[in-house]
Amino acid sequence: MVSGFKGLSDDTVAAELDAIINLFRHLHGRDAFIKQAESLLAYRLLNKVSISSQHEELLLQLLKVECGAQQLNKMSQMMLDVELSTKINTDYRQHQSSAVSSNTIEDFSISVLTGGTWPNMDDKAARLPATMKSTMDRFTAWYVNKNPNRQLALVLRERLSRAVDDLHAKQKVHFRSQLLQAAILGLFNDADQYTCAEIRDLAWVPSDAFKDAMMQFCNPKIMVLKKQIKKPIFKDEEKISLNLAFKSNSVRVNLVPKKQTKK
Repeated sequence: MVSGFKGLSDDTVAAELDAIINLFRHLHGRDAFIKQAESLLAYRLLNKVSISSQHEELLLQLLKVECGAQQLNKMSQMMLDVELSTKINTDYRQHQSSAVSSNTIEDFSISVLTGGTWPNMDDKAARLPATMKSTMDRFTAWYVNKNPNRQLALVLRERLSRAVDDLHAKQKVHFRSQLLQAAILGLFNDADQYTCAEIRDLAWVPSDAFKDAMMQFCNPKIMVLKKQIKKPIFKDEEKISLNLAFKSNSVRVNLVPKKQTKK
């Protein structure tokens, strides 16, 4: 449940959920409703914007009464995955506390999701920056050792990867970015300038995702990276350089491309 239920009493929430169920009973396209509900639940759980897991569970139980548990298996598994992921992260942090490495991400957390259950999981190719890769490799080795009959496949989500680089600035800046963008940023720890073709090849960025990923970096209001050509195009031979004069009034900068709505 999102902010619409924030601050409401349990009785009021229950009444609101009953109203949703009454509406559901009159729907002809129940499958479409369930599919949309799955997508919205996944968004709330993965982005941690749900107000109450108890209210989520209550709505799920009410829907099961109306259309059966089988049709809501995916939503039930999503709830279980989040609960198990919380325990996995707690156990892993305890393990890491006795094996600290300098080449790791301090604020590391991960969601272990059941394959084929979660919607909108785009499997985009991207090369993990060195720190991310070493951290992920370390977690994978720990997880597989504890669960030898399970396999992990890294799904590169479109949003909410967070890269941390100092970019030669006086303080560290936290960038909220796509994982593709984090891969690009990681390149500039090794060199201050690349051509667009080199960035695509070294970071494994798909051609159709390259422009959106780069536009926020080169946005004049942010200017993490500097374009050689002052046009919203990225030719193979164009040179992209690190903005060594980068400054930010905030320690957190959002680089996630805005979704374009079709008119």
